[in-house]
Amino acid sequence: MINPLEVWHSPEVKELLADFFKANFKYAGVNDSLAEEIINLSWDTRKKSANVPEMMQLIGQKFEYAKTLVTQDVKEVNSIDIFDYSKVCSYLDVGANKLDTINYLMQEYSNIERFIGIDIIPKRGKFSRPNKGIYYKVTNDAKNFPIKNNSIDLINIQFVLHHFAGIDSIRRMLQNCKQALKKGGRLILWEESFRRDTNIKDLCKKNHQINIRTDETLTQRFYNLDDDQKWEFIIANDWIINIKNPHMPWTGEYYVWDKWVELLKEYGLILRREFNLGLRVNGKLKQGVHIIGEFSSE
Repeated sequence: MINPLEVWHSPEVKELLADFFKANFKYAGVNDSLAEEIINLSWDTRKKSANVPEMMQLIGQKFEYAKTLVTQDVKEVNSIDIFDYSKVCSYLDVGANKLDTINYLMQEYSNIERFIGIDIIPKRGKFSRPNKGIYYKVTNDAKNFPIKNNSIDLINIQFVLHHFAGIDSIRRMLQNCKQALKKGGRLILWEESFRRDTNIKDLCKKNHQINIRTDETLTQRFYNLDDDQKWEFIIANDWIINIKNPHMPWTGEYYVWDKWVELLKEYGLILRREFNLGLRVNGKLKQGVHIIGEFSSE
């Protein structure tokens, strides 16, 4: 286990985090001084003398207050809708305890007949269409899914693997996914990560064409950081946006994107498309440094 606050020590990262949050708060119609206050409180929480639970509660309360002040809707495509679901009948979501993604897809894609959620904690929500959904709670060392082999069209793993206990646990998950997928089935992996070979202008151009509001200046500043500072930014930001998720295990299994791609390839999951979203200014009060890959099963 790691302490995310002990990873974060660079003032340059603090400054970029503040500018990132301020830009999105301002876009949402919220006074950007509130965003700066949240970052300053998070930075101060790093001090050993700070009462971390109380500080976390205060930061969470400020986020909740900020939500009440939002006057601008997010004018950006929902990242979930980048992908094609027209031929999907069976859908599996790994780390699905809130059911947010499943319930969105249940409402938007009536062709999907079966939704399965799986997590190591009990579900925290209800299926919007209970007749289509099933949820499994598994142990974190589970060697097999309670799901038939070759039965799933699409698996979604959304910001989950970097919280696994270690690389062996990640490998077990990928093996389970490979077994559950039909031949030609797809896996969508979302991770907080970065590529070392990134042309920011091209990245922004491609994203803007599909209405992803990547900010060129902020994204370039992120990629100008050295690798250690990039991880500081990713991990500190991940801690801040998950401040109200006390169950979150901070195991530190963050990897550069190329390593994720190679790891999935070992299990016959081949990258077909990827979207490096960079740092976006879209009015979302909480968001990360997302790379999303669509992989297919050979």
